[in-house]
Amino acid sequence: MSVWDPLTRNPFRLLGIPREQQPPLSLSSAVVLACPGLEPVELTETLLQTCLQQLQSERLPFYRATWFDSTRPLDQLAWLDICERRLNEAWRRWSSENHLLSQHNLAVLAHLRWMMEPTDHALWRGCANRWRDLATLTQDPGYFQVLADFRAWQKDQAFVLLGKGDAAQLRECWTVSVFLSSVEEIQAEQMHMLTAEFERWNLELAALRQGLLDGISVRDVTGRYELELMPLARFLQEATLDNLPLAAQFRRDLSLFYRALARAWWDLPEDAAKDYAQAWLEKAVELADEATRGEWRAELEHWRVSRYPSEVRAANISSLIPGDEARAPRRRLGAVLAALGLLAVLWAASHHRDPMAGLTRPAAQKRADEIVQEMSPLAERLSKMPPEIERAQGPQRQAMQDEQQRMQQRLAALKGELMRIQKWLDRH
Repeated sequence: MSVWDPLTRNPFRLLGIPREQQPPLSLSSAVVLACPGLEPVELTETLLQTCLQQLQSERLPFYRATWFDSTRPLDQLAWLDICERRLNEAWRRWSSENHLLSQHNLAVLAHLRWMMEPTDHALWRGCANRWRDLATLTQDPGYFQVLADFRAWQKDQAFVLLGKGDAAQLRECWTVSVFLSSVEEIQAEQMHMLTAEFERWNLELAALRQGLLDGISVRDVTGRYELELMPLARFLQEATLDNLPLAAQFRRDLSLFYRALARAWWDLPEDAAKDYAQAWLEKAVELADEATRGEWRAELEHWRVSRYPSEVRAANISSLIPGDEARAPRRRLGAVLAALGLLAVLWAASHHRDPMAGLTRPAAQKRADEIVQEMSPLAERLSKMPPEIERAQGPQRQAMQDEQQRMQQRLAALKGELMRIQKWLDRH
Protein backbone atom coordinates (compact mmCIF):
# COMPACT_ATOMS: atom_id res chain seq x y z
CA MET A 1 0.00 0.00 0.00
CA SER A 2 1.05 3.62 -0.42
CA VAL A 3 2.20 5.83 2.45
CA TRP A 4 1.64 9.50 3.09
CA ASP A 5 5.04 11.12 2.47
CA PRO A 6 5.67 14.65 3.80
CA LEU A 7 9.42 14.00 4.12
CA THR A 8 10.86 13.23 0.68
CA ARG A 9 10.05 16.63 -0.84
CA ASN A 10 10.49 18.58 2.39
CA PRO A 11 12.70 21.61 1.46
CA PHE A 12 14.90 21.09 4.55
CA ARG A 13 15.62 17.54 3.38
CA LEU A 14 16.37 18.64 -0.19
CA LEU A 15 18.79 21.26 1.13
CA GLY A 16 20.41 18.69 3.44
CA ILE A 17 19.99 20.65 6.69
CA PRO A 18 18.07 20.33 9.99
CA ARG A 19 15.25 22.79 10.41
CA GLU A 20 17.05 25.34 12.64
CA GLN A 21 20.00 25.94 10.25
CA GLN A 22 20.22 28.70 7.66
CA PRO A 23 19.56 27.35 4.16
CA PRO A 24 22.40 27.29 1.60
CA LEU A 25 22.02 29.87 -1.14
CA SER A 26 23.98 28.09 -3.85
CA LEU A 27 23.70 24.71 -5.49
CA SER A 28 27.31 23.84 -4.68
CA SER A 29 26.76 24.08 -0.91
CA ALA A 30 23.49 22.09 -0.81
CA VAL A 31 23.44 18.27 -0.55
CA VAL A 32 20.20 16.29 -0.54
CA LEU A 33 20.02 14.05 2.53
CA ALA A 34 20.27 10.39 1.47
CA CYS A 35 18.33 8.32 3.95
CA PRO A 36 16.60 4.91 3.99
CA GLY A 37 12.91 5.27 3.20
CA LEU A 38 13.33 8.53 1.25
CA GLU A 39 13.41 8.43 -2.53
CA PRO A 40 16.56 9.89 -4.12
CA VAL A 41 16.06 13.34 -5.60
CA GLU A 42 18.46 15.27 -7.83
CA LEU A 43 18.76 18.87 -6.68
CA THR A 44 18.77 21.30 -9.60
CA GLU A 45 19.01 25.07 -9.64
CA THR A 46 15.27 25.30 -10.28
CA LEU A 47 14.51 22.95 -7.38
CA LEU A 48 16.90 24.90 -5.14
CA GLN A 49 15.03 28.14 -5.82
CA THR A 50 11.72 26.38 -5.22
CA CYS A 51 12.95 25.16 -1.84
CA LEU A 52 14.08 28.65 -0.83
CA GLN A 53 10.69 30.06 -1.82
CA GLN A 54 8.89 27.37 0.18
CA LEU A 55 10.87 28.33 3.28
CA GLN A 56 9.48 31.86 2.91
CA SER A 57 5.89 30.73 2.31
CA GLU A 58 2.95 30.26 4.67
CA ARG A 59 3.68 26.51 4.59
CA LEU A 60 6.88 26.99 6.60
CA PRO A 61 5.27 25.78 9.91
CA PHE A 62 4.31 22.55 8.16
CA TYR A 63 7.82 22.02 6.78
CA ARG A 64 9.33 22.70 10.20
CA ALA A 65 6.88 20.29 11.83
CA THR A 66 7.86 17.47 9.46
CA TRP A 67 11.65 17.64 9.70
CA PHE A 68 14.42 16.99 12.22
CA ASP A 69 15.75 19.53 14.73
CA SER A 70 19.38 19.56 15.95
CA THR A 71 19.35 22.51 18.37
CA ARG A 72 20.86 20.69 21.37
CA PRO A 73 24.04 18.59 21.58
CA LEU A 74 22.03 15.37 21.89
CA ASP A 75 20.02 16.32 18.80
CA GLN A 76 23.22 17.05 16.89
CA LEU A 77 24.56 13.59 17.66
CA ALA A 78 21.29 12.00 16.59
CA TRP A 79 21.20 14.14 13.42
CA LEU A 80 24.66 12.83 12.59
CA ASP A 81 23.29 9.29 13.06
CA ILE A 82 20.50 10.12 10.60
CA CYS A 83 22.99 11.46 8.05
CA GLU A 84 25.08 8.29 8.38
CA ARG A 85 21.98 6.04 8.20
CA ARG A 86 22.14 4.84 11.80
CA LEU A 87 18.42 5.24 12.37
CA ASN A 88 18.22 2.84 15.33
CA GLU A 89 20.99 4.73 17.13
CA ALA A 90 19.18 8.02 16.56
CA TRP A 91 15.99 6.46 17.91
CA ARG A 92 17.86 5.28 21.02
CA ARG A 93 19.28 8.74 21.72
CA TRP A 94 15.97 10.58 21.41
CA SER A 95 14.14 7.89 23.38
CA SER A 96 16.48 8.37 26.34
CA GLU A 97 14.61 11.49 27.54
CA ASN A 98 11.19 13.13 27.41
CA HIS A 99 12.14 16.57 26.11
CA LEU A 100 9.74 18.22 23.64
CA LEU A 101 12.39 18.37 20.90
CA SER A 102 13.09 14.67 21.36
CA GLN A 103 9.38 13.94 21.03
CA HIS A 104 9.29 16.00 17.84
CA ASN A 105 12.29 14.21 16.34
CA LEU A 106 10.87 10.83 17.32
CA ALA A 107 7.61 11.70 15.51
CA VAL A 108 9.54 12.51 12.32
CA LEU A 109 11.63 9.36 12.71
CA ALA A 110 8.50 7.26 13.41
CA HIS A 111 7.02 8.54 10.17
CA LEU A 112 10.22 7.59 8.36
CA ARG A 113 10.05 4.11 9.85
CA TRP A 114 6.47 3.70 8.63
CA MET A 115 7.56 4.80 5.13
CA MET A 116 10.17 2.04 5.22
CA GLU A 117 7.57 -0.60 6.26
CA PRO A 118 4.25 0.59 4.78
CA THR A 119 2.39 -2.67 5.55
CA ASP A 120 3.07 -2.46 9.30
CA HIS A 121 -0.20 -1.28 10.82
CA ALA A 122 1.38 -0.74 14.25
CA LEU A 123 3.82 1.78 12.76
CA TRP A 124 0.93 3.48 10.94
CA ARG A 125 -1.05 3.88 14.16
CA GLY A 126 1.99 4.91 16.19
CA CYS A 127 2.85 7.58 13.67
CA ALA A 128 -0.65 9.09 13.78
CA ASN A 129 -0.67 9.02 17.57
CA ARG A 130 2.63 10.91 17.82
CA TRP A 131 1.47 13.70 15.48
CA ARG A 132 -1.80 14.02 17.38
CA ASP A 133 -0.04 14.16 20.76
CA LEU A 134 2.34 16.87 19.56
CA ALA A 135 -0.52 18.97 18.21
CA THR A 136 -2.46 18.59 21.47
CA LEU A 137 0.57 19.39 23.62
CA THR A 138 1.98 22.37 21.72
CA GLN A 139 -1.07 23.80 19.89
CA ASP A 140 1.43 24.58 17.13
CA PRO A 141 -0.23 25.43 13.76
CA GLY A 142 2.41 23.35 11.98
CA TYR A 143 1.33 20.16 13.74
CA PHE A 144 -2.35 20.90 13.09
CA GLN A 145 -1.49 21.27 9.41
CA VAL A 146 0.24 17.88 9.59
CA LEU A 147 -2.96 16.36 10.99
CA ALA A 148 -5.07 18.04 8.29
CA ASP A 149 -2.83 16.85 5.44
CA PHE A 150 -2.55 13.36 6.97
CA ARG A 151 -6.34 13.21 7.28
CA ALA A 152 -6.82 14.37 3.68
CA TRP A 153 -4.49 11.61 2.50
CA GLN A 154 -6.43 9.08 4.58
CA LYS A 155 -9.70 10.06 2.88
CA ASP A 156 -8.18 9.59 -0.57
CA GLN A 157 -6.69 6.28 0.54
CA ALA A 158 -10.08 5.09 1.83
CA PHE A 159 -11.66 5.71 -1.59
CA VAL A 160 -8.84 3.74 -3.24
CA LEU A 161 -9.25 0.81 -0.84
CA LEU A 162 -13.03 0.85 -1.26
CA GLY A 163 -12.58 0.62 -5.02
CA LYS A 164 -10.28 -2.37 -4.55
CA GLY A 165 -12.71 -4.02 -2.13
CA ASP A 166 -9.92 -4.34 0.46
CA ALA A 167 -12.00 -4.46 3.64
CA ALA A 168 -9.13 -5.17 6.07
CA GLN A 169 -7.02 -2.21 4.88
CA LEU A 170 -10.09 0.03 4.75
CA ARG A 171 -10.88 -0.81 8.36
CA GLU A 172 -7.31 0.02 9.38
CA CYS A 173 -7.46 3.28 7.46
CA TRP A 174 -10.57 4.33 9.36
CA THR A 175 -9.06 3.14 12.65
CA VAL A 176 -6.10 5.49 12.17
CA SER A 177 -8.44 8.26 11.02
CA VAL A 178 -10.17 8.20 14.41
CA PHE A 179 -6.84 9.22 15.96
CA LEU A 180 -6.62 12.20 13.61
CA SER A 181 -10.19 13.53 13.87
CA SER A 182 -13.31 12.37 15.74
CA VAL A 183 -15.67 9.41 15.91
CA GLU A 184 -18.54 11.51 14.56
CA GLU A 185 -16.52 12.62 11.53
CA ILE A 186 -15.43 9.07 10.69
CA GLN A 187 -18.98 7.79 11.06
CA ALA A 188 -20.21 10.47 8.66
CA GLU A 189 -17.42 9.54 6.24
CA GLN A 190 -18.34 5.86 6.41
CA MET A 191 -22.00 6.63 5.78
CA HIS A 192 -21.09 8.81 2.79
CA MET A 193 -18.70 6.29 1.25
CA LEU A 194 -20.78 3.19 1.95
CA THR A 195 -24.21 4.66 1.12
CA ALA A 196 -24.79 2.39 -1.88
CA GLU A 197 -23.62 -0.71 0.00
CA PHE A 198 -25.81 -0.05 3.04
CA GLU A 199 -28.86 0.80 0.92
CA ARG A 200 -28.52 -2.52 -0.90
CA TRP A 201 -27.91 -4.33 2.39
CA ASN A 202 -30.97 -2.88 4.12
CA LEU A 203 -33.30 -3.54 1.17
CA GLU A 204 -32.22 -7.11 0.54
CA LEU A 205 -32.08 -8.04 4.22
CA ALA A 206 -35.61 -6.70 4.70
CA ALA A 207 -36.78 -8.80 1.76
CA LEU A 208 -35.21 -11.95 3.22
CA ARG A 209 -36.72 -11.36 6.65
CA GLN A 210 -40.12 -10.77 5.10
CA GLY A 211 -39.70 -13.98 3.14
CA LEU A 212 -39.31 -15.93 6.38
CA LEU A 213 -42.45 -14.30 7.77
CA ASP A 214 -44.39 -15.07 4.58
CA GLY A 215 -43.59 -18.76 4.82
CA ILE A 216 -40.96 -19.01 2.08
CA SER A 217 -38.81 -22.10 2.56
CA VAL A 218 -35.91 -21.44 4.92
CA ARG A 219 -33.71 -23.37 2.48
CA ASP A 220 -34.55 -20.90 -0.28
CA VAL A 221 -34.01 -17.89 1.99
CA THR A 222 -30.69 -19.24 3.24
CA GLY A 223 -29.51 -20.09 -0.26
CA ARG A 224 -30.31 -16.62 -1.50
CA TYR A 225 -28.54 -15.02 1.45
CA GLU A 226 -25.39 -17.12 1.07
CA LEU A 227 -25.24 -16.56 -2.68
CA GLU A 228 -26.22 -12.89 -2.97
CA LEU A 229 -25.87 -11.09 0.37
CA MET A 230 -23.25 -12.90 2.45
CA PRO A 231 -20.24 -11.46 0.51
CA LEU A 232 -21.58 -7.94 1.12
CA ALA A 233 -22.22 -8.74 4.78
CA ARG A 234 -18.65 -9.97 5.22
CA PHE A 235 -17.26 -6.86 3.55
CA LEU A 236 -19.31 -4.48 5.72
CA GLN A 237 -18.47 -6.45 8.85
CA GLU A 238 -14.74 -6.40 8.15
CA ALA A 239 -14.57 -2.79 6.91
CA THR A 240 -16.57 -0.93 9.56
CA LEU A 241 -15.24 -0.12 13.03
CA ASP A 242 -16.76 -1.90 16.04
CA ASN A 243 -16.83 1.25 18.20
CA LEU A 244 -18.99 3.28 15.79
CA PRO A 245 -22.82 3.34 16.05
CA LEU A 246 -23.10 2.49 12.35
CA ALA A 247 -21.25 -0.79 12.84
CA ALA A 248 -23.15 -1.59 16.03
CA GLN A 249 -26.50 -1.28 14.25
CA PHE A 250 -25.28 -3.38 11.33
CA ARG A 251 -24.11 -6.16 13.63
CA ARG A 252 -27.36 -6.05 15.59
CA ASP A 253 -29.44 -6.42 12.40
CA LEU A 254 -27.22 -9.25 11.18
CA SER A 255 -27.38 -11.11 14.50
CA LEU A 256 -31.20 -10.86 14.57
CA PHE A 257 -31.38 -12.25 11.03
CA TYR A 258 -29.05 -15.14 11.93
CA ARG A 259 -31.24 -15.94 14.93
CA ALA A 260 -34.35 -15.92 12.76
CA LEU A 261 -32.65 -18.33 10.34
CA ALA A 262 -31.61 -20.55 13.25
CA ARG A 263 -35.16 -20.81 14.59
CA ALA A 264 -36.57 -21.53 11.15
CA TRP A 265 -34.06 -24.34 10.63
CA TRP A 266 -34.73 -25.70 14.13
CA ASP A 267 -38.40 -26.19 13.31
CA LEU A 268 -37.49 -28.68 10.57
CA PRO A 269 -37.52 -32.35 11.66
CA GLU A 270 -34.22 -33.51 10.10
CA ASP A 271 -31.12 -33.93 12.26
CA ALA A 272 -29.03 -32.09 9.67
CA ALA A 273 -31.39 -29.12 9.98
CA LYS A 274 -30.78 -29.05 13.75
CA ASP A 275 -27.03 -28.89 13.14
CA TYR A 276 -27.54 -26.04 10.71
CA ALA A 277 -29.77 -24.23 13.22
CA GLN A 278 -27.11 -24.45 15.93
CA ALA A 279 -24.47 -23.12 13.54
CA TRP A 280 -26.58 -20.06 12.69
CA LEU A 281 -27.36 -19.40 16.34
CA GLU A 282 -23.63 -19.58 17.17
CA LYS A 283 -23.04 -16.87 14.55
CA ALA A 284 -25.84 -14.80 16.08
CA VAL A 285 -24.29 -15.10 19.54
CA GLU A 286 -20.92 -13.92 18.23
CA LEU A 287 -22.47 -10.74 16.81
CA ALA A 288 -24.99 -10.04 19.59
CA ASP A 289 -24.52 -7.21 22.07
CA GLU A 290 -23.94 -7.83 25.76
CA ALA A 291 -27.61 -7.29 26.62
CA THR A 292 -28.78 -10.31 24.58
CA ARG A 293 -25.70 -12.53 24.32
CA GLY A 294 -26.34 -14.34 27.61
CA GLU A 295 -29.95 -15.13 26.74
CA TRP A 296 -29.01 -16.49 23.31
CA ARG A 297 -26.19 -18.58 24.74
CA ALA A 298 -28.65 -20.19 27.14
CA GLU A 299 -30.98 -20.89 24.24
CA LEU A 300 -28.14 -22.44 22.26
CA GLU A 301 -27.11 -24.63 25.20
CA HIS A 302 -30.73 -25.71 25.66
CA TRP A 303 -30.86 -26.80 22.03
CA ARG A 304 -27.69 -28.83 22.45
CA VAL A 305 -28.87 -30.52 25.63
CA SER A 306 -32.39 -31.23 24.38
CA ARG A 307 -31.04 -33.00 21.29
CA TYR A 308 -29.02 -35.55 23.33
CA PRO A 309 -30.85 -36.20 26.63
CA SER A 310 -29.27 -38.55 29.14
CA GLU A 311 -30.67 -42.09 29.12
CA VAL A 312 -30.52 -44.71 31.91
CA ARG A 313 -30.92 -48.35 30.88
CA ALA A 314 -31.73 -51.16 33.30
CA ALA A 315 -29.24 -53.99 33.51
CA ASN A 316 -30.35 -57.55 32.58
CA ILE A 317 -30.45 -59.01 36.09
CA SER A 318 -31.63 -62.45 34.97
CA SER A 319 -28.32 -63.15 33.28
CA LEU A 320 -26.53 -62.63 36.58
CA ILE A 321 -28.53 -65.29 38.52
CA PRO A 322 -26.70 -68.64 38.45
CA GLY A 323 -29.68 -70.97 38.81
CA ASP A 324 -33.19 -71.67 40.02
CA GLU A 325 -31.93 -72.55 43.49
CA ALA A 326 -30.65 -68.99 44.05
CA ARG A 327 -33.44 -67.20 42.28
CA ALA A 328 -36.17 -67.41 44.95
CA PRO A 329 -34.27 -65.90 47.95
CA ARG A 330 -32.82 -63.26 45.71
CA ARG A 331 -36.27 -62.38 44.48
CA ARG A 332 -37.41 -61.97 48.09
CA LEU A 333 -34.41 -59.81 48.83
CA GLY A 334 -35.14 -57.76 45.72
CA ALA A 335 -38.74 -57.25 46.80
CA VAL A 336 -37.61 -56.06 50.24
CA LEU A 337 -35.12 -53.67 48.71
CA ALA A 338 -37.71 -52.37 46.26
CA ALA A 339 -40.15 -51.74 49.11
CA LEU A 340 -37.48 -49.91 51.10
CA GLY A 341 -36.60 -47.88 48.03
CA LEU A 342 -40.23 -46.93 47.49
CA LEU A 343 -40.54 -45.83 51.11
CA ALA A 344 -37.37 -43.76 50.77
CA VAL A 345 -38.74 -42.08 47.67
CA LEU A 346 -42.03 -41.31 49.34
CA TRP A 347 -40.28 -39.93 52.41
CA ALA A 348 -37.98 -37.77 50.29
CA ALA A 349 -40.94 -36.49 48.27
CA SER A 350 -42.76 -35.49 51.44
CA HIS A 351 -39.75 -33.75 52.97
CA HIS A 352 -37.96 -32.35 49.93
CA ARG A 353 -38.82 -28.86 48.77
CA ASP A 354 -39.14 -28.28 45.02
CA PRO A 355 -36.05 -26.17 44.07
CA MET A 356 -38.09 -24.44 41.35
CA ALA A 357 -40.85 -23.41 43.74
CA GLY A 358 -41.17 -19.66 44.09
CA LEU A 359 -38.77 -19.07 41.21
CA THR A 360 -39.35 -15.96 39.10
CA ARG A 361 -38.59 -15.71 35.39
CA PRO A 362 -35.85 -13.04 35.81
CA ALA A 363 -34.19 -15.15 38.50
CA ALA A 364 -34.39 -18.25 36.32
CA GLN A 365 -32.90 -16.41 33.35
CA LYS A 366 -30.12 -15.01 35.54
CA ARG A 367 -29.30 -18.48 36.86
CA ALA A 368 -29.27 -19.88 33.31
CA ASP A 369 -26.79 -17.19 32.29
CA GLU A 370 -24.61 -18.00 35.30
CA ILE A 371 -24.65 -21.69 34.40
CA VAL A 372 -23.66 -21.01 30.78
CA GLN A 373 -20.81 -18.74 31.94
CA GLU A 374 -19.55 -21.48 34.26
CA MET A 375 -19.93 -24.23 31.66
CA SER A 376 -17.95 -22.49 28.91
CA PRO A 377 -14.53 -22.51 30.67
CA LEU A 378 -15.23 -26.01 32.03
CA ALA A 379 -15.93 -27.37 28.54
CA GLU A 380 -12.90 -25.58 27.13
CA ARG A 381 -10.64 -26.96 29.87
CA LEU A 382 -11.96 -30.50 29.42
CA SER A 383 -11.32 -30.33 25.67
CA LYS A 384 -7.65 -29.56 26.35
CA MET A 385 -7.07 -32.14 29.08
CA PRO A 386 -6.75 -35.46 27.12
CA PRO A 387 -3.39 -34.61 25.47
CA GLU A 388 -2.11 -33.14 28.75
CA ILE A 389 -3.06 -36.33 30.62
CA GLU A 390 -1.40 -38.40 27.89
CA ARG A 391 1.88 -36.51 28.39
CA ALA A 392 1.75 -36.62 32.21
CA GLN A 393 3.52 -39.36 34.21
CA GLY A 394 2.90 -41.16 37.48
CA PRO A 395 1.10 -39.34 40.32
CA GLN A 396 0.65 -36.21 38.22
CA ARG A 397 -1.27 -38.19 35.61
CA GLN A 398 -3.53 -39.75 38.27
CA ALA A 399 -4.20 -36.31 39.78
CA MET A 400 -5.14 -34.91 36.38
CA GLN A 401 -7.46 -37.85 35.72
CA ASP A 402 -9.17 -37.25 39.07
CA GLU A 403 -9.52 -33.57 38.23
CA GLN A 404 -10.97 -34.47 34.83
CA GLN A 405 -13.54 -36.75 36.46
CA ARG A 406 -14.59 -34.03 38.93
CA MET A 407 -14.93 -31.49 36.13
CA GLN A 408 -16.99 -33.93 34.04
CA GLN A 409 -19.31 -34.52 36.98
CA ARG A 410 -19.67 -30.80 37.58
CA LEU A 411 -20.37 -30.19 33.88
CA ALA A 412 -23.01 -32.91 33.85
CA ALA A 413 -24.65 -31.41 36.94
CA LEU A 414 -24.70 -27.97 35.37
CA LYS A 415 -26.21 -29.34 32.15
CA GLY A 416 -28.94 -31.07 34.14
CA GLU A 417 -29.75 -27.90 36.07
CA LEU A 418 -29.74 -25.84 32.88
CA MET A 419 -32.11 -28.30 31.23
CA ARG A 420 -34.52 -28.09 34.18
CA ILE A 421 -34.43 -24.29 34.12
CA GLN A 422 -35.02 -24.19 30.37
CA LYS A 423 -38.01 -26.53 30.71
CA TRP A 424 -39.36 -24.28 33.48
CA LEU A 425 -38.87 -21.21 31.27
CA ASP A 426 -40.67 -22.94 28.40
CA ARG A 427 -43.66 -23.62 30.66
CA HIS A 428 -43.73 -20.15 32.17
